Amino acid sequence: MAIGLPSGIYVAERSFDLARLLSALPWLLLATAVPSLSEDVLTRGFWFRQGPARGGAAFLALSTLVYVLNHVWRLREGPAEWLMLASFGLAYGAALLRSGSLWAAFGLHWGWNLANALLDAGWGLSTLRPGAGRSLSIAAHLLLAALVLLLRKGPQPTGSNPS
Repeated sequence: MAIGLPSGIYVAERSFDLARLLSALPWLLLATAVPSLSEDVLTRGFWFRQGPARGGAAFLALSTLVYVLNHVWRLREGPAEWLMLASFGLAYGAALLRSGSLWAAFGLHWGWNLANALLDAGWGLSTLRPGAGRSLSIAAHLLLAALVLLLRKGPQPTGSNPS
């Protein structure tokens, strides 16, 4: 938004409305969490635990493809939309691959969806230049994927969890 608003890619339809945002918050938390989690289970979790490609580049490729195809109603929007969806799938798949936990993928996915919903609730955003908006989303997700893949894994537990 820090790039999109000043450059005219997005426009705020109204002044920021904190009361509107706060009143929408409980619903938005649920309305963005449930689809994000169910989509992560379907497009990543299943393939990570049970699928033919359970790790590495093969997993990233497969889960990204499944993620794109899961948005079948958006495929008619063309290759730019496919690329945007693929960048989303790549970032969220990388989070699962790097952490070994679906919760990491869900956190990024839900965070993105929730942030967009909250920004819209607060300002009523409209996209004036959809192609440029897609480009910003692609760049953000490729940056997220790179950060996730470059982060050093922390120490892995070796025994039972001490209480």
